[in-house]
Amino acid sequence: MKKDNILSIDIGGTSIKIGVVNGCEVIENTSIRNIFKGKSNLLVPGIKDICDEYIKNYDIKKIGIGCPGDILNGKVIFASNLGWKDFDLLESFKKECLVYGIKEKVQENDILDIIKAFEKENIDMLFFKGFVLKSIYPLKDMRVMGDIDFLVKEEDIDKASKILESIGFKKDENTDFNVEIGYKRNIEVELHKKLAVSEKKYFNDAWNHKEKFLDYSNTYTLDVNYHFIYLLDHAFHHMKKGGLGMKYPMDFYLYLNKYDVNLNEIKDILKELKLDKFLKLMILLCNKWFKLPLDKYNEFIGDFKASKEELEVFEVFILSGGEYGLNRDIYTVQSVSQG
Repeated sequence: MKKDNILSIDIGGTSIKIGVVNGCEVIENTSIRNIFKGKSNLLVPGIKDICDEYIKNYDIKKIGIGCPGDILNGKVIFASNLGWKDFDLLESFKKECLVYGIKEKVQENDILDIIKAFEKENIDMLFFKGFVLKSIYPLKDMRVMGDIDFLVKEEDIDKASKILESIGFKKDENTDFNVEIGYKRNIEVELHKKLAVSEKKYFNDAWNHKEKFLDYSNTYTLDVNYHFIYLLDHAFHHMKKGGLGMKYPMDFYLYLNKYDVNLNEIKDILKELKLDKFLKLMILLCNKWFKLPLDKYNEFIGDFKASKEELEVFEVFILSGGEYGLNRDIYTVQSVSQG
């Protein structure tokens, strides 16, 4: 009789141990440092992210979560080494999963309204980042996104703004009008005039790298290599500003698994944009977290090496940023961003 794969997560005061078992067989096990002690609001989303990744890779049917302390019906009465008292772990986890499912449906409806309105006026849209990356996840709601980003041609920007306002989106006056215009209805939308926040000329010709996306006449995304380089530059920019969340390593891991990105072909561009070392470090982290095979990237990585301590600093920096990367520890930021 075939047994189900079960994901087991043991939350301890110093580490979180993760294992995949099938009957008496241990298929996978690993341990990561627990930097969420006393921060249950950050730990639950982090645990959900871990579950999402293992569900994809190991066809998980059941999940078990354990922790020290006195527990009754999923509620932690007291756990001294975690700093928890009367914390309903089970209910918090259920709510986290439900919230993402609802948010996904609301975002989907808003995006559909926008696409149809732009198609009616024959305005091209080029989607990038989160909305496109959702398609490489096993379930779309596994990939959270704070807003929806799309680019329109410069000559269409005023018309695009009026369309968004006509279907109920209100302008956010606090956005950077040189780069994008923010709007909000149920969700936040960033209408981009240009692709990158940085002044790197490489990203000035995004429309020359477009390819079809979705079954609409006016919807596009970026080609695989160009989008990958942009995502890398965007993540690097966030890291230097002060935060790099857990979604970034997951994005890069799934992207490299999904698409045939030949890093040797783009290594000169990466070096010119000063992204090569950052990507090498990210690949080593993806290998540690998700078992990304390094054989394919040995030539690109070359003689680059990161010590155990350097990789751990990078790891803690990402984990401490939560999902979106809200780390504001200036000393850690400087340490990581300056290499």
